[in-house]
Amino acid sequence: MPPFDARVETALASFRARSVDLGADVTAIGRSFRDQVIAQLQGFSGSARFPIVLTNESFGAGSFGRRTASQPLDDIDIYVVLDAGNASFLNEPSRYLVGRSVGPLEQDWSLTAQGLISSELVLARVAAALPQLTLGGRRPEASGINAKGKSAYLRFGQLNIDVSPVLWARTQGEIDRYYMPLGAGSPLWKPTNPKEDQRRVTEQNQRKHELVLPTVRLLKWWNENMNAKRLKGIHLEVMAQQAMEKFEFDYVSQAVHVCLVGLSNAVAGGCLDPTGLGPELDRTLQWKDRLDSYTSLVRAWGATDRAGHHSLAGNSALALAEWRRVFPPLT
Repeated sequence: MPPFDARVETALASFRARSVDLGADVTAIGRSFRDQVIAQLQGFSGSARFPIVLTNESFGAGSFGRRTASQPLDDIDIYVVLDAGNASFLNEPSRYLVGRSVGPLEQDWSLTAQGLISSELVLARVAAALPQLTLGGRRPEASGINAKGKSAYLRFGQLNIDVSPVLWARTQGEIDRYYMPLGAGSPLWKPTNPKEDQRRVTEQNQRKHELVLPTVRLLKWWNENMNAKRLKGIHLEVMAQQAMEKFEFDYVSQAVHVCLVGLSNAVAGGCLDPTGLGPELDRTLQWKDRLDSYTSLVRAWGATDRAGHHSLAGNSALALAEWRRVFPPLT
């Protein structure tokens, strides 16, 4: 593990501020946009055939919600929690959906298929209302349903806001489930829990000296700029969290090195969804992308390893030269 090197840490901190972290101002703007969209969707609740939204239960998700998003802010995910009443899932009778005693979605026959609440029809109903939303007095430049059919979207300039209608299920002795559209034109729903993902990374970040979040953001920059975006964001995050869990470290450079080594070992195998609700996170990763990612990771951790030896010898200039193989913009 690389020893402390003040020049390396200063360079990494400067690089993060310039090119990686969103910063307080951008983060505040993103949260304001998120809250404005949620407030307007709650205002639509029950009017003009818009589904009833549970008050104060909708929330932000995705990397922005987990605070792992890197520059630029171009995507915000929102879960809109609908009132599902007493609806139940045929294959999960022990779980119940949070809502009123009378199910408004079940009563609206235009949202059902073969007597069941259709995620596809619910999503279409939500998407149809999105052009009415405004941010700063502006209507979205585009809106509709995403190609995978799992969420609707709004586009304001370079910012894309994904809106997923979800049904909230409480459980006995398990984490809650937020059922979102399965996608691909299916009427079915699939369980997720982005709140659990956020809780997990926040708790680890607190235990690991507030180093987990900045390290993940640095790795996302590396994946996008040095690894051709081969790894999906949540897949990379989970592998990084698992790598950091096994070690103690005090500096960002050490955490990055630990992650690069850990990812190179983990990328060859399957990556389970830590919530236990979904399939493997790397199920769509092609073998060539897996192999190329492994090669890039080995090359990167080799550079950080050599940098550590230079730092130990007191040669910060050579250490920085090696770190630039991983993050070329370092100064």
